[in-house]
Amino acid sequence: MEKRLLVAFALSFLVLTLWSGLNRTPSKLSDHIDNKHVASDPISSEIPSIVTPESNKIDKTEINETLSSLENNLLGLQFSNKGGVLNKVTIKNLDVDLPLIQIAGLSQFQNNDFRLDSLDNNEIKYSLNTNGLRVNKNYKLDSNEYIVHSEVSIRNNTKSPINFSSKSTAFTVDFKEAYNNKEEWAKKHGHDQSLYEYVTYSRSGIFRKSNAYKFTSKEDKLLSEPIDWIGFRTRYTCALVKPDFSTENLQILKTDDHILNLEFQNKELIINSN
Repeated sequence: MEKRLLVAFALSFLVLTLWSGLNRTPSKLSDHIDNKHVASDPISSEIPSIVTPESNKIDKTEINETLSSLENNLLGLQFSNKGGVLNKVTIKNLDVDLPLIQIAGLSQFQNNDFRLDSLDNNEIKYSLNTNGLRVNKNYKLDSNEYIVHSEVSIRNNTKSPINFSSKSTAFTVDFKEAYNNKEEWAKKHGHDQSLYEYVTYSRSGIFRKSNAYKFTSKEDKLLSEPIDWIGFRTRYTCALVKPDFSTENLQILKTDDHILNLEFQNKELIINSN
């Protein structure tokens, strides 16, 4: 099983171009938004399922975090072996870090210690062996482009088929540390924070939320349809995440007053032995 994500980072003029081109008059979204958490469907007892995220938790203090980097002339990227994720993006010519972490992650494995298999000028590869599964995560940074490709492959090394139900984190918006010093925050971003916005695009059209730096439980939503892409913008920058695989829905969940998680529910698959 393979999943690919196209993660594009660009200046805000690109956002305006994309959004104006795609922003057709949206259909009413009330039938597609449910203010509930994602509910898991029952899994057939005939085929074993992988360990659920709750029972697969690892004490974070047991993992020695190692950071690795990729860069080109435009972007600086920082990765972590914790979950094997992209956790920091720097727009070089602006010297600005995007307020996004856990980009292109897999929720089941976010607390696992991935092994760094290889690192070169434009590509990094991680792997993990757990519960009979071999998980490979590769990231590739295009030369002289604001584009990162993420690919995940999962192999079943057991002797029986496995039901695999997974969630992919598009990204987590994280303003917690930046907002700790409110006076400094207001001085730097007071006039800009109303422009902070996340947006999703699906067959129903555009769903967007401005002032996306402070969150309440009202943010919690379930968009019950496949999502084409997700974006986040500040005044000068944006990030777009586009899944190259079928999704079932998108869960938007506040985890802190200044942290918001946007997560795809992927279609359940049966992974045959080997």
